[in-house]
Amino acid sequence: MFKNIGIVLKKSLSSKESSVLSGLLSVLLKNTKAIYSSDQIDFEGVEIVDLEKFNHLVDLIIVFGGDGTLLGAARKFIENEIPILGINMGAVGFLTDVNIENFESVISNVFKGDYILEERSLVEAQFSDQEVFGLNEVLIHSGSYAQLMRYRLLIELSFLYLFGRLHTPLHDLKALQSIESPEISDLKLLKVWRKGFGTSWV
Repeated sequence: MFKNIGIVLKKSLSSKESSVLSGLLSVLLKNTKAIYSSDQIDFEGVEIVDLEKFNHLVDLIIVFGGDGTLLGAARKFIENEIPILGINMGAVGFLTDVNIENFESVISNVFKGDYILEERSLVEAQFSDQEVFGLNEVLIHSGSYAQLMRYRLLIELSFLYLFGRLHTPLHDLKALQSIESPEISDLKLLKVWRKGFGTSWV
């Protein structure tokens, strides 16, 4: 059973959203006495701690926001393997599939142990000296206008694919092309056309 709850909030909460969140946190406090945040927020019942203490204390992270907020939290706490529950307060809720309307019943079930832990794949990508992580996917895009992109794709340092030609929708009518690695059955490379904006790989 979860005892120490960490919360992550979407940025720039409106006054209405802050009011709604206060109500949700009061519901949460009925089930637990300890709510922590590593961000500087001001909500009753929430203790502000540094990131190291946050990672050490919490055994469940509840994210209040949209899919973008959840993805950011997943990247931020990637090394801690702490379960994350997403509460949809944004426009898109494919990953944050718990709505504020059924928050109370969901939280009650979670604290009763009536839940299913769903694991997601994390994808790591390296660009020069940068390292990024994505939940299920990573998108590579040339920018706001079509330009030549040259890169290599390696799976566990094994060469898989080289791309270096400039493609445009005028010269190639294929809207979708996929490349699958025979070594990794659940990984697929997709080329998606965005008319007027070059190509994206995901």
